[in-house]
Amino acid sequence: CIRKWTYTVQSGDAGVDLLLTGTASSAETDPAVEDTLTLTVAQPGLSVEVEASVDGRDINPRVTEGKTILYTITVENTGNVVLNGVRLAPEFKVDGAEVPLTLDLVTGTEAACGNSENFTLAASREEGDACSWEATYLVVDEDKGADLVLTGTAEAAFDGDDLEERGDISLTVEDPGLDFALTASVDGNSLTSRSSIAAFGQTIIYTITAENTGNVALDIDAFDTFFEGAGDLTFAPVDAEKCSATDDFVLAVQEICTFTGTYVIAEEDKGASGMRLDASVERRTNTGSVPEGAEFDVDVADNALGLAVTAEDSEGNPVNADDKVAAGQKI
Repeated sequence: CIRKWTYTVQSGDAGVDLLLTGTASSAETDPAVEDTLTLTVAQPGLSVEVEASVDGRDINPRVTEGKTILYTITVENTGNVVLNGVRLAPEFKVDGAEVPLTLDLVTGTEAACGNSENFTLAASREEGDACSWEATYLVVDEDKGADLVLTGTAEAAFDGDDLEERGDISLTVEDPGLDFALTASVDGNSLTSRSSIAAFGQTIIYTITAENTGNVALDIDAFDTFFEGAGDLTFAPVDAEKCSATDDFVLAVQEICTFTGTYVIAEEDKGASGMRLDASVERRTNTGSVPEGAEFDVDVADNALGLAVTAEDSEGNPVNADDKVAAGQKI
């Protein structure tokens, strides 16, 4: 006797096992007989993974100039059927401009993966068959601030259906930048370094700004000032929670730290030529500390008044206080 059943495979059955078990028994047979048929529903799958490392360590999302990036692209069969005619299209761009990369096979056989334009990935329900390639790129000074984007696109076909998967990684080259400025004002009027004159008793307000103009946070190691006035000049941060005039602090991207100091010109400063203020910070880098600084010079007026009386005769000769003057002589 033969009995038949019909089952229509559903889209949600992809990758699952369909088991049909038949059991037959009769009064004359003990125990019953049984048989099972297992069918696996095809489930094609493809994945692309793109990784980057420097000196053996994974990096993301920033890299520094002078480093060599090791890129790895892995194409894996994640399904349960053989994929033929798999194609890999890598694309590497530096700030939007395409740059060629040479791929070297590191995982998989040359017979199966040697040609990234056409290779076969066999199905493996356990670990999946894969092909991997590596490429290197040296980050140069001109790359500072640039985005490095590597994209791998894999395509394949199975039973008339097209498969496409894409993987990518984006790195940004660090470009640290610090804008350090020093300004001064009296009674709300801005002073100009080396060309402004202040007077005894006036109050000078100094302002120092440190702005992170780069694309990476800055470690500020030290804040320092040197002042040549007769009195003391100290600075304090406007926002003491994120900036410090005495301790190290971190200056985030696009963040600004402002410091202010007030100085009343003393009588001892009168006549000073170039009452100078030097201010600086040091930012820590991978190779050491980099100083950033500015200076401001202000001349101080001496309001003393001098008077001198001189004499000369009709011929222009000087007449001194001890000289005798004759009657009728024109002085």
